[in-house]
Amino acid sequence: MSKDDIASRLNEIRLSTPPSDVPDTLTLAGQELFEHEKQKLELDRLKTELNNLRGAFTLSTWFAIAIFALVFISLLAVFGIIIWQGNICPENRLSDKVLMTLLSTTTVNILGLLYLVIKYVFHHRLKI
Repeated sequence: MSKDDIASRLNEIRLSTPPSDVPDTLTLAGQELFEHEKQKLELDRLKTELNNLRGAFTLSTWFAIAIFALVFISLLAVFGIIIWQGNICPENRLSDKVLMTLLSTTTVNILGLLYLVIKYVFHHRLKI
């Protein structure tokens, strides 16, 4: 092969190769497929996150109801003991120190439980 043959062959190769700034149709199709798959995966991730949030909301609602029921029952028990000490059974009275301890610990426990419920259920709304 002569020098001219090699030069003409080189020109043919250069002309048949598309310029690098012109995208190839397979590359565009691959990019569109990639973007579609990326969007599909993002949608699946968001759906999963939404389902997790719904489950957490339901769980936190039931947790709050259970804690409020516990607080209500404990308050009824304390009021029942106070009424029982004062009216129903005066001969078996508890000392004043015991009653004060019962009232103060019950108050602290109830306030602590309510604080935990409020902090857990409304953590996204309140900055406690």
